[in-house]
Amino acid sequence: MIVTGSATDTTIIPGTTEMMPSGDSRTEVIIRRYAKAHKRREDWLPKWQDCYDLALPNRCGFYTAQYGESRTDKIFDSTAVHSVQNFASRVKSFTTPNFAKWSELRAGSEIPPEERDEVNEGLVEVNDYMFDTLQNGSNFDQEDHEANIDLAVGTGALLCEEGTLNQLIEFRAVPLPELVLEPGPFSSIDGVFWPRKIKVHQIPELWPKATMPDKVAKDIRDAPEREITIINTTLRDRSNPLGPEKYLHDIISLEHQESIEQDTFEGPGSSPWIIFRWSTSSSEVYGRGPLLNALPDIKVANLVVELTLENAETAITGMWQYDDDTTINPHTVQFVAGTMIPISAGSNGIRPLQPGGSFDVSQLILEDLQNKIRLAMYDQPLGGLEQPVRSATEITERLAEFSRQTGSPFGRIQTEKTQPIMRRMAYILKRGGRINLPEINGREIRVHPVSPLGRAQEQQDILNVDRCVEQIQMRFGPQMVGMMFDQEKAAKYLAERWGVPKDLIRSDLERKQLVEEVSQMAGQAMEEGVPPQDLAKAIGGGGGAMQ
Repeated sequence: MIVTGSATDTTIIPGTTEMMPSGDSRTEVIIRRYAKAHKRREDWLPKWQDCYDLALPNRCGFYTAQYGESRTDKIFDSTAVHSVQNFASRVKSFTTPNFAKWSELRAGSEIPPEERDEVNEGLVEVNDYMFDTLQNGSNFDQEDHEANIDLAVGTGALLCEEGTLNQLIEFRAVPLPELVLEPGPFSSIDGVFWPRKIKVHQIPELWPKATMPDKVAKDIRDAPEREITIINTTLRDRSNPLGPEKYLHDIISLEHQESIEQDTFEGPGSSPWIIFRWSTSSSEVYGRGPLLNALPDIKVANLVVELTLENAETAITGMWQYDDDTTINPHTVQFVAGTMIPISAGSNGIRPLQPGGSFDVSQLILEDLQNKIRLAMYDQPLGGLEQPVRSATEITERLAEFSRQTGSPFGRIQTEKTQPIMRRMAYILKRGGRINLPEINGREIRVHPVSPLGRAQEQQDILNVDRCVEQIQMRFGPQMVGMMFDQEKAAKYLAERWGVPKDLIRSDLERKQLVEEVSQMAGQAMEEGVPPQDLAKAIGGGGGAMQ
């Protein structure tokens, strides 16, 4: 029970049996907010635990469990277990693929149009350095996959902090059982709490710059093996709505009710937390993933396989009946080859009992349930390898349908994951003096997706241009195409949509100089009587546009 408002109110600290008196200090306020967020989270636990029991058995759940404990005894159908792993891999390959650039920095809307090309050219080197750091100076790819597994339930979390010299940026996937969130306005996340158990002597190792309160220092000296709960908390400070982003960061010992480290972060990307959700409603802070939607089918499929196995056991071992004539002891009878079972004279002995029905109907619904689970988890959108080879047109249409189905969730991932990762990296690298970059706020600098999913949308844009040009040319002739479209701008647009590196595309100034050179050469050629085809060869084909 949580009661707040007066000086005599008390709060139960989650994970302990201690009562905390209300107060106004920063640490006490944070503990009270954590207690409320922890209480609000309890309604989700039964649903989440079902997901973990049936689809993520090798992960620690939300209730007490021992490390190394067997957690697969309740699973009879493994379709969901495999589909979750495929889902996490698919999300990564479509949004943040390994060894590839999945986002790029571009000039924002507040940059004058005549300066954007120059700004974009300068951002190429910065973007290359950031992705080189991400791939070779961080552990992002390993931790990202783990976070995507929790995304199947609904909410993934990455903690991104400044690392060491060999690893400039360090990521850590925080599993959902260890995550407590506090909602903000408009379904935003204003508070992130990460409670975990550690031993007191580990505090100086984990936080070497921490200022030890007297109670904590005493325990480090007198009871170093004592296990306590440390909560890593980051809260959004909205005291100045018109000011920059601001976060309060605290490391608190719940047992001591003391803060061992306090800090304030300011600016875009200053928060170390990257929380991303599959989908959510306006009244919920935690996401709802495809695994929650597939949970009813997973439970039924699991039950069908369990009953099928029980029926198979009966079919193999059989059921038996006998005359109760005191000569047969059912507790000692063993059905082993060569066994002799004595029976009374004139009795019918031991006879098999035929079951009353057939269980073949299970196969009629199990395959349908498994297909529904794979469909809900976006597993095998093109079908299995055992199916007939599909045409290129069918594959294109299936991929287009998959993009339509996942467009909204992947759009949220772009907003809540890929963009914050880029802002967080820029914040860390700028603070370390490694790059010089304005704020990535969408106005000066924006993050543009170039992941496979983003490319799929750009491919659709290219098809739209091709269809438009084709229709105009077919209806009005090729002359109308030249009148309608600026070929130079159209070529640049298509090159950008195809993902051609910017350093291969001439700038506006270079193109202007080239046009002037071609015009001068054309004028000189006309005076000297040089044939147009010879002039085209001399300028590398540029004369073709003059003919």
